[in-house]
Amino acid sequence: MAMLALMLLLAWNLLDPLPPAWDEAQHLLLAQQYGDLWQRWQLSDDWWRQWVFLSQRYPPLTYWLSLVISSWSTFDRAGGQLINLLLLGILAGVTQRLGAVGWNPTVGWLAAGLLLLYPGITGISHVYMTDLTLCVGVALAFWASLVYWTQPSGLPALMLGISLGLVLLAKWNGVLFLVFPLGALLLRGLIQKRWRVLLHLGLTGITAFLICFPWYGPNWLFVISNGFNYAATTHYYITCATGSWCWWTTYLRWLPLQMSWGLCLLPLLSLIPLPPSGIRNWRHHIPCGSVGLAVGLTYVSGYLIYTLIGIKDPRFTLPLLPLLAVLSAVGIQHLWRQWWHPFKLGWVLLMLAFMALIQASQPLTPGASSLGEAISQQTRGYHPQRDLQQWLATLTEAESWLRSTVGVIPNLPLLSSETLTYLARIQSLPLVFVPAGQVTSAEQQERLQLEFNLLDQFLHHSGEDLGKVGPYGPAKSFILESLQTSDLWTVSSETPVSVLGRLQVFRRQHPPIQVEMADPQSEVTLESIQLVQGCEILTQSCEQASPWFWQLEWQGSSTDLANTVVWLEVETPTGDLEGQADHLLASGQLRSPQVSPLKVTEWLDGTLDLPAGSHVIQIRWQSDPNQPLRTERIKVQIPDALHAGVSLLPQPNAPLQRMAAAAEQGDLDQLSSHLSLWTTLRHTPVLLDPQLDLTVRLLSQRLQEAEADQLLNDQISLHYQLAMIAVARMDASTAQDHFLTLTQIQPENHWNPAFLAFLRLLFTHEVQDLGQELQSLLYPFVERGELCAAKDSSDHCELLRRWQLIPSATTP
Repeated sequence: MAMLALMLLLAWNLLDPLPPAWDEAQHLLLAQQYGDLWQRWQLSDDWWRQWVFLSQRYPPLTYWLSLVISSWSTFDRAGGQLINLLLLGILAGVTQRLGAVGWNPTVGWLAAGLLLLYPGITGISHVYMTDLTLCVGVALAFWASLVYWTQPSGLPALMLGISLGLVLLAKWNGVLFLVFPLGALLLRGLIQKRWRVLLHLGLTGITAFLICFPWYGPNWLFVISNGFNYAATTHYYITCATGSWCWWTTYLRWLPLQMSWGLCLLPLLSLIPLPPSGIRNWRHHIPCGSVGLAVGLTYVSGYLIYTLIGIKDPRFTLPLLPLLAVLSAVGIQHLWRQWWHPFKLGWVLLMLAFMALIQASQPLTPGASSLGEAISQQTRGYHPQRDLQQWLATLTEAESWLRSTVGVIPNLPLLSSETLTYLARIQSLPLVFVPAGQVTSAEQQERLQLEFNLLDQFLHHSGEDLGKVGPYGPAKSFILESLQTSDLWTVSSETPVSVLGRLQVFRRQHPPIQVEMADPQSEVTLESIQLVQGCEILTQSCEQASPWFWQLEWQGSSTDLANTVVWLEVETPTGDLEGQADHLLASGQLRSPQVSPLKVTEWLDGTLDLPAGSHVIQIRWQSDPNQPLRTERIKVQIPDALHAGVSLLPQPNAPLQRMAAAAEQGDLDQLSSHLSLWTTLRHTPVLLDPQLDLTVRLLSQRLQEAEADQLLNDQISLHYQLAMIAVARMDASTAQDHFLTLTQIQPENHWNPAFLAFLRLLFTHEVQDLGQELQSLLYPFVERGELCAAKDSSDHCELLRRWQLIPSATTP
């Protein structure tokens, strides 16, 4: 029967036509990124920093196990299901050993077969997530702790340490399942004063620490912050009133979903009392001894701990199922031997197993059909994943040379930013989808306006009520209304897709970048630059106040153009600087899958309010940092005053400049908001984005010139921008260097030493004087009245003053 369940799982994997939903798609994308990074392995600090910080929210064991596939091919759901089959085999084997060590091999094999019949196990094996890896890690820890309980020695202690380390690398909260077994082992050692046991447990802790520290050491702060932020997602989960009967019995009521109705009562068989004739052999048949009691209490402790956690989900207690399978197997063996005729019991068990098979191949998470639904959809010719892939390919037909970042307004299982990005990536399409309007109020228009500036397209589901958006509904409605009423955006396509309805794609009325094939060119050349009035490229009348735009035409190979950095200055005929407009050519959106000669036309918005008259434009550009800058000076005549225009060309560094201003002012809310926006609305993850190397070149060159010309304000802004890039790339040492410079050139700003102290204390650990570092960290909050004002005499403030971490209270 267990083999039949596996065959059903294989058929389910092959037939399910749905693409992965939110979480699964995100995990698949992370596995792909780890595979890409592994292909570029090199012995350098930069590579190791990328490897360690690539996944800051999820422990990376699942992705590391997938490297065999993801490092040599595009990792998709089929690859994830293959990894799951391997993990499922390991889980069944560990469950068998758990029953064999605690009781006998028969119990072990029966428990392994029962586990494979559980719909919760097969359901989580159908999707690529971290839960199955966690189940394997926890089962290994159960087995190792049981082996140590029965035969205390160094090898089981080492096995337990390895298992505990793997649990922490799979999902940090998995350690909550091990509170009782670890506590029981420690308590037994203390009560019996068996110091060897304590030494063994010390070996366990050291082993676990060595395994998980390379990831948790750098990421511990993110683990804590993510843990606190996780509570904010409760609106996505099924919850009951705290302390209610519904709250306490949630996971009991979900047992049929996890184990099937036929098998969920079998663990109770282990509690049936023996007849007098069986008392002599009780240790071999029922869990009344120390081993059975330990297994039962381990399950109860895990149940209670996860019940106390406010957020509940059927996936959360799946690692406890091997224990229930073992207890079920013990009860069946007991009943088989003592109470019922084996022939009758066999038919009953066969019937229960068929009931479990009927419930098998049921989805436990979004983004999966049941096996029956999958067969029905295949029969009717419905294949949402294939249809979505075909539709995605049409979005790049007109702009195959450009990357495009698309804001997704709805948030549905088949139409989420994660799902669409995954589908585009497995087709090697230059598309990335990001969630649009991820703010809690439409009043945060500054951030929303930045989204209009940064994103190339927006996707909406025609007739959809924005889907499952939680608190983001008002902001998403604001974006949709703005797109529908704006003259700068238009519906470029409205395409029907099976089972999804009509999909609307909003694009800019005038594309800010145009690319076409050109004659071969040995190097990047600026063909022309001219001023173009807005009425010539926008749908508006040519009036006196019509905005102007710089139109630049470039030629060169696609690879060189994609790596070109441009410094643009506008001067008066006498040489006085009037303004600057530095940027990456084509905003860094040009991709270069092969070396091809291209002609690129781009329009920069006229944000420089220049008077009418004669001006000189100096443009410098560089495609290779090892080559000298190329320079061209052009005289232009502005017939009318140059008025600032609307933004045509996306400005990827706009949030970076806002971050720099927020950091200088100590506005932590704005700093966090713009940092989040800048890191999420990108085509490539920040840690892997080669565009940032170009941006650093762009800003560093301008910083050198500002230092040579002694332009202090420009130096300060550029240091902040470079520091923010280093922070986003988790390059704490470089960020620390910039803030150290800022403390010297801007000594009156107490936020610079605070940022520097934060980096030293929590990342680089280059602490010279702990008291001084803490003072630097706390002082700006005291200065702004947010922490222990002068008249505040609370106990914690007095304690901080006694430790000289904040100034003493002044007498009015």
